[in-house]
Amino acid sequence: MVSQLDESRAKQILLLAPTLVGESLAIQLSNDKNNLKVYLNKQTLNNKPDLIIFYIENTEYINAIRLELIKLKERWKSKPILLIIPDNFNLVSDEILDLSSEGIIQNPTLETLKESIQKLLNGGRVLKIKAYSGEVKDQYINSYGLGKLLLIS
Repeated sequence: MVSQLDESRAKQILLLAPTLVGESLAIQLSNDKNNLKVYLNKQTLNNKPDLIIFYIENTEYINAIRLELIKLKERWKSKPILLIIPDNFNLVSDEILDLSSEGIIQNPTLETLKESIQKLLNGGRVLKIKAYSGEVKDQYINSYGLGKLLLIS
């Protein structure tokens, strides 16, 4: 009987995201029939969250992201963390995998996000990222050097 009660209660998600993005996602995920309750700060949680979503907007400080993930893991032991990274997250795949999160998705659609949440809540793992080779873009290959520009002018 305890397991039936546990399954019927709404899954609590702690969403760490910029204000506008967080509020929008909270509304879209909570209005869904997935039995989810999304909280934007830890003070409003009733219990420990079932899942933590960490939405990264700025990717310039990878060490700060690593440190924040360590703090989250220490605070919410054994709770899965879903890391949402932006489309312009230009790290090599190995560096992204070093972030050690149960779920990492890059620039997801709402449907992909919902699927990822359900997979993590059921004990699975998620990894949906674009490959980044770290190579120089073509736009720099055909540019003139300073010497050639001075000769031409």
